Amino acid sequence: MKKVLVKVLVVIFSVGMIAGFFAGCAAREHTLKIYNWNDYMDESVIGEFRDYYREVTGKRLRVVTDYFEHNEDIPTRLNLGDDYDLICPSDYMIERLLRDDMLQKLEEETLDLYDEVSDPRIKDIITKYVDPDNKYTVPYMWGTIGIMYDATRITDPELLEGLNSWAALWDDRHAANIYMKRQERDAYAVAMLHHYRDELKEKSNDFTDYDNEEYRTLLTKIFQEVSAESIDQAKVQLTAQRPLVRGYRADESDKEEMIAGGHGTLGLFWSCDAGYAMGDLEEEPGFFSCSKTPRIVPGNKNLGYVVPKEGTNVWVDGWVVPKTAKNSKVANMFIRFTLDKEIAKLNSLYAGAPSANMEATNELRAEYEEDDEFFKGGHAQFREMFMEAMFPSDETLARAAVMRDFGAEFYNDVALMFQAVINSRA
Repeated sequence: MKKVLVKVLVVIFSVGMIAGFFAGCAAREHTLKIYNWNDYMDESVIGEFRDYYREVTGKRLRVVTDYFEHNEDIPTRLNLGDDYDLICPSDYMIERLLRDDMLQKLEEETLDLYDEVSDPRIKDIITKYVDPDNKYTVPYMWGTIGIMYDATRITDPELLEGLNSWAALWDDRHAANIYMKRQERDAYAVAMLHHYRDELKEKSNDFTDYDNEEYRTLLTKIFQEVSAESIDQAKVQLTAQRPLVRGYRADESDKEEMIAGGHGTLGLFWSCDAGYAMGDLEEEPGFFSCSKTPRIVPGNKNLGYVVPKEGTNVWVDGWVVPKTAKNSKVANMFIRFTLDKEIAKLNSLYAGAPSANMEATNELRAEYEEDDEFFKGGHAQFREMFMEAMFPSDETLARAAVMRDFGAEFYNDVALMFQAVINSRA
């Protein structure tokens, strides 16, 4: 429960005092409305940006942040008329928003700065699959999907070895201890990786040749193509898994239970979940705290993270500005602020993921590599697994593919299929 007290107090005082203070004096031109994932930005960054804004403009800035649990919430909120200035969707959702003509071009100053600091691997993904013109998107964080597990509760050598395959999430020896994300695209993808596991093994020469063209073609198909037949195949896999699942959770609840320990033992997680759960956190004192000194909340060093051998998704979350934004100027200013190396490092440490600022990521990796104290008390593979979660290796990226927008035709079909599985009796 790392951030609950601070967040509750923020809600109380923003609703009661802060909103009242700004109600009459904060014009929309001095209000920034952000729609973001929860636990995805260091708590000090908003305050630092407000200070920076006042230095530059001489004006006070009000920042309003709402949080979503699913990418699919974003177009719904925009279509309902929410006038967010800045949103942080995942790659395939950015592609969809562009397809539906819902985004505006970013300022040249913002794009030029991103060009200067970008990680070329991530920029290549955005250019090839999401934003070919590189005019609408600035990547924020990126990572993989994998299996996070509790090393104190999975100790049998055979079960540990089995975590290197997505089949572990269908292993009845883990019955009632498996978490699945309540995210239809991730669930669909993992179901298809499990469905095609034997073919993926064959085409990669028993998982030794990930450069094989046939393997790459099949892996790409899993993440980027959909049909009525593939939806049925995914449903078969997810229905077979249903009796084993402890819960289908949104981003927060399953991650917090894994941090606390003593609940489920493994599940489908994003690498940023693992980086967040396994990493230490500097927590600011609460409003009523007598101490004004931040305290270090240790990460759960009993956790591990594995990217299964069949393949994974490399995801990229990025900043975009909707066409309905009322304050695109400040939105662009905020994007540039997050591209600052030190701000990018702060956010990476907090979110548990590498930023799109290459220098920030390289510096942070080097700091971890030299920080033996941080890794003390972890299980035998903790260092290796934490570094893989925080900084995905080239070896892992060799067996990764990017999700694409499925298009309007199949979007609802995948969502309805997954909801039917969740609602079915185990």
